[in-house]
Amino acid sequence: MKTLAAALCGIGAAAIAANTAAGPEKIKYPADYLKGTLYQTLDRHDTKQYRELYASPGVVEAVRAGKPIPSGAVLTLVQWSVHLDANGMPLKDSNGRFMKKDILAHGRILRAPAGALVATW
Repeated sequence: MKTLAAALCGIGAAAIAANTAAGPEKIKYPADYLKGTLYQTLDRHDTKQYRELYASPGVVEAVRAGKPIPSGAVLTLVQWSVHLDANGMPLKDSNGRFMKKDILAHGRILRAPAGALVATW
């Protein structure tokens, strides 16, 4: 699972870096970008955030099978604030994970064009 998450994160970072010329006015958000498959959660101690990473249906299965990421794939990062104790430290649930509170951002979205982002793992 960590390998899959690392692969998808790396692909997303590479694609974002390759498309830095696109401004916010050029981003087309898919209507269903928050309806993907949850493939990773992260507790960010440095920023006191909880993060969820989603991929559109079929992406996780394709990467696990060593196939190319499907054309039109959407990768989404949702950033949450977390509940804090009186000392400003994140509260944790019964599993030891940060307790999410409010969505801070969910605009880090990548849509893969045809023929882009081919997974080779």
